Amino acid sequence: MTGVQTCALPILEENHKLKNFPNPFGYYTSIEAFVPGYVKESSIVIYNLAGIVVKKYPLLNGYNIVTVLRDDVPSNGVYFYSLVADGRKMATGKMIAIK
Repeated sequence: MTGVQTCALPILEENHKLKNFPNPFGYYTSIEAFVPGYVKESSIVIYNLAGIVVKKYPLLNGYNIVTVLRDDVPSNGVYFYSLVADGRKMATGKMIAIK
């Protein structure tokens, strides 16, 4: 097929809100994410304030719960996490790690 190809990713971008609980967190936090079946590759990526990737969690299609342990982030502070689907950031949230 040439010309226009249908891509449903904007639907995911508009409808998907990322949340983690608890936030702030001491021992762990859980991030819920839904990945539709048409997505080929997806992950939750954790970034520090400088934008450096701290940790990456691959996801499966369907409903996912990612558990981020306190040991998965290098220090106390603010981190951002993004749902990345087929190479595009679709949603981003903020979490705070404390002791």
